[in-house]
Amino acid sequence: TGGDWTFALFERTRLILAMDRRAAESFSASNAFYLTSSGSLTARHEFNPKVKASVSARLGQSAYLNKEEDAGGSFKWRSDLYLGGGAGVTYDIQRWLQVGADYSYSRRQSNFQESGYDVHRFGGTLTLQF
Repeated sequence: TGGDWTFALFERTRLILAMDRRAAESFSASNAFYLTSSGSLTARHEFNPKVKASVSARLGQSAYLNKEEDAGGSFKWRSDLYLGGGAGVTYDIQRWLQVGADYSYSRRQSNFQESGYDVHRFGGTLTLQF
């Protein structure tokens, strides 16, 4: 289940708060799924009709329902905390042609040390609309 709320801060600026809670499939043999809850806050601004930008922040937690064995050989419930954020910009070259670039960062902190990670992603888009 989830939802989002959009607030028009100014004529060309929007704040979007999104919340989500769901069961997600797991790759773990002892846990077929886990419960995850997350929230994000995004600010979008239209500088002019052709240039738009956004920044976002995300926070989430995943809880596994069965105990698992960690790298040290002890059994415990696994819990992961997700932190992240990003920024992006798009430019409308024509009404039917758009380019964009974005960056995002994600960090997963887990009480299972081997399951934590940091991810930096850079992306680009080219959109054609007919």
